[in-house]
Amino acid sequence: MPKRKTTIFFDNRDSQKALKVEAWLKKWKDEVTVLSANYGCGCHHDLYDVEGPEEALAELPASVLAAVSRGRNGDPETS
Repeated sequence: MPKRKTTIFFDNRDSQKALKVEAWLKKWKDEVTVLSANYGCGCHHDLYDVEGPEEALAELPASVLAAVSRGRNGDPETS
């Protein structure tokens, strides 16, 4: 199954979003790779680059997807 990269971005003060991301990561732990450490601001914004099958990424709430994903080398994804 082909994999795609995306960036998860959310305000960790929003416990509902944090719980949704945590549940998603737990469900897809064997299929999804977290490509980066949290590179959020260090206070309340969490940002993670992940890679996984389209089926898994489609289950992420749109409200936690960043508009632009970074590639492994830090360049924006073009696909």
